[in-house]
Amino acid sequence: MTRTIHDQFAKDYLEQVLSPYGQVLAPRRVPGEVRYIDVWFAPSQPPDVALGLLAKITRNTTILEPFRNPVTQSEVSDCLLKQLEMEALLRREGKRQGQTPPGVFPFLWILTPTASAKIISGYGATIRKN
Repeated sequence: MTRTIHDQFAKDYLEQVLSPYGQVLAPRRVPGEVRYIDVWFAPSQPPDVALGLLAKITRNTTILEPFRNPVTQSEVSDCLLKQLEMEALLRREGKRQGQTPPGVFPFLWILTPTASAKIISGYGATIRKN
């Protein structure tokens, strides 16, 4: 569900850039209370290294949640909830099909221009040099 022009731009941009490399669903419905993941990306081939950091973070199935303004604690919690609900959905689908659930579930990337030290430390985020 798109709330602002920035939301739509971010979804359209990520869909255009990532679509040559795999399946992009923007938005993808999340079960339960109606929630939507902004961008769900499942690669069918490795993204071009020319995409830089975006190529690195989309090597595997990924949830992308872009924000125009600094993310708030409740927005981070909402993103985590969507990720957990998707993991539960994937487990249920695997069980119904008689398959073991995947060992690795989609990684959540919250794209924000900045985040407060309180939010970063509160969720145990760390900065990686590479």
